[in-house]
Parts: sequence; C-alpha cells; structure tokens
Amino acid sequence: MNKKVATKKVSKKKAATKAANDPAPCSVKIQRTRGAEMPEYEGVTISLKAILPRRVALQNGARLRIETGIAAELPGGMIGMVLPATSGLTLADTIKIVETPSEVILDIVNGSPEVMWINPGDVVAQMIFLTVERPEIK
Repeated sequence: MNKKVATKKVSKKKAATKAANDPAPCSVKIQRTRGAEMPEYEGVTISLKAILPRRVALQNGARLRIETGIAAELPGGMIGMVLPATSGLTLADTIKIVETPSEVILDIVNGSPEVMWINPGDVVAQMIFLTVERPEIK
C-alpha cells in the first residue's frame, strides 16, 4: 500500500520540560494513517482517539473495534503499551503491545453496567512507551 502519511517525531512538550521527573525524549516516530489528529502527550502517555463515522452506544458487555488512525514506529528495545482511558472501558486483549508500525486498532469492551456512548474523536486509550531489556536465560 502506498499511503501518504504525515509524520512527527515524538518528544516531550516544551512546557513539560520544567518537571524534573519527566522521562527523556526518545526516537519513536508517530504516523497518522487516516485523518487522525497528531496525538499529544498527557503526562507520560499519548491519547488515542476514536475514528468513528458517528456516535456509538456500547451496551454492557458489548465489543467494538475502533480505529485510531495512529501508527507508531518503534526503535529496537522499545514497546508501546496501550491501556484503556476511561473507567468501565476495557481492552479485549487486556493490554495491547505495539511493536510494528501498523495502525493501532483497538477491540474494546464495555465493562460498565451502563451504556457507554463513544463519539468520534473521544479519547479511548492511552499509549505509553517502554524500554525493554532481554535478559540472558541460563
């Protein structure tokens, strides 16, 4: 597929540099795959927003596949971990690990007893980037 994508190198916001405990910037490349806004950091995570044609009612226990329009290209030794952003909303995979530069597509479940409404552009998950080590096994 020859898709044109906008790219932006992810680094800390200038406003966040004043905090001494902010992590150092890393060389993760975020790509928009289809009309998504470039995500911004909220603390140490980036927000993943729903790309939906219309508002969706998610009944208790119901599942929904949500496209985010975001792909992450990670250097070796790093993973992106995707976590739910809203109370009551869970990921069918419990924790989604992103290792390849394909679009992050979420399979979400409403674990709340009430109907959850998901609108186009709602933040449905957060992604955090982690450096991983591979210990020698003896």
